[in-house]
Amino acid sequence: MTEPSPTLGSRIRRVVVPVAIFAAGIAVFAALKATKPAPKKKEVDDRGPLVEVVTVNRVDRAVQVRANGRVIPARVAAVSPEVSGRIVWQNPHLVPGGRVRKGEPLIRIDKRDYELAVRQFEANVDQAELQLQIERSRKKVAEREWALLGEADAEDATLALREPQLRTAKVAVDAARSGLEKAKLAVERTVVRAPFNALVRSEQAEVGQLAGPQSPIATLVGTDAFWVEVAIPIDNVPRIRVPGVNAGGPDDGAPARIVQQVGERQVTRAGRVVRLLGDLDPTGGMARVLVEIRDPLGIDSTEAEPLPILIGAYVDVFVDAGTIDGAVAVPRVALRDGDHVFVVDRDGRLRVRDITIAWREPEEVLVTAGLDAGDRVIVSRISDPIPGMRVRVAADGEAAADGEPAKVPTKKDAS
Repeated sequence: MTEPSPTLGSRIRRVVVPVAIFAAGIAVFAALKATKPAPKKKEVDDRGPLVEVVTVNRVDRAVQVRANGRVIPARVAAVSPEVSGRIVWQNPHLVPGGRVRKGEPLIRIDKRDYELAVRQFEANVDQAELQLQIERSRKKVAEREWALLGEADAEDATLALREPQLRTAKVAVDAARSGLEKAKLAVERTVVRAPFNALVRSEQAEVGQLAGPQSPIATLVGTDAFWVEVAIPIDNVPRIRVPGVNAGGPDDGAPARIVQQVGERQVTRAGRVVRLLGDLDPTGGMARVLVEIRDPLGIDSTEAEPLPILIGAYVDVFVDAGTIDGAVAVPRVALRDGDHVFVVDRDGRLRVRDITIAWREPEEVLVTAGLDAGDRVIVSRISDPIPGMRVRVAADGEAAADGEPAKVPTKKDAS
């Protein structure tokens, strides 16, 4: 049995129906697209990058020159006896590291020979004085005899009245007395004394040893003061009071503070600038200054157990450099190319300021020109800064332009 052939109408339906469905789909898509709301445009933030700022103010700031150096002796003496002889006594403190006070005996030399010389010169003085008395008596006799003879030549009178003999006797007395004083001085010099408060660096004395002017018995270092030789920038020298340069006497030098770190303890001593050396530091080309440390060993300290500052120690030195009046303190992190800073003006725009730096500290600089009190100085990093560009000032804790809050260094950070 055969299937009937499709009619013309069924053929038309097969073609028209799909086309109608496709057309209807296109119409629906067009209608939906036409009625779809337009996408919102993304707002562009034209307020500029986020920056951290500090508001600066004018201050009167006392400044210090910070340096470090090595402790050296201020006074050193190689002590030798002034007379020769055998050592019969030695101070028990005359050993390396021992301390002696000014005028304290160091050694005693056998003085018997010198005491005998004193007795001999005492006899010489007695003899000379006796001879002087005899000449005075003879002169009186000559004067009476001359008076009986009457007037005569003046030159003859001088000889007749024994005036040359009398002068000779007086000179002999003076010579004998001088010899006696010298002999007594030699006896005193048999005791060798410390010339100043001192620390014994080395000694070469022993009881029984022959000592003399050409044989030093000890090397002493003064303990009242040590020196520290420090190197400072030449442009800082005018701000420091230096005796003989811009200050009067040796006590008019700039005050200083000397600090040595000993384990967990900090040793501090007062000091003073005493001298500007005549040459520059060969390594850095800086000026060399001597700073005196008062009582470095802490002998006069009121502390229960004072720590000493010893010769050869490396110490930090803080020298008073006066006061800078009306300066603006700016964190070092704000510096751009050494002597420029960025500020935010009242309109929120970046401005570049040329500044004059009067003093540099480890964490900040003092500016005397280019900034005013109340200026907002940018302290955060900023990419591609352009003068006049808009910037936004970050609130506390808000991220700066580089994605991290800017950190202004503090003294604690610097240490």
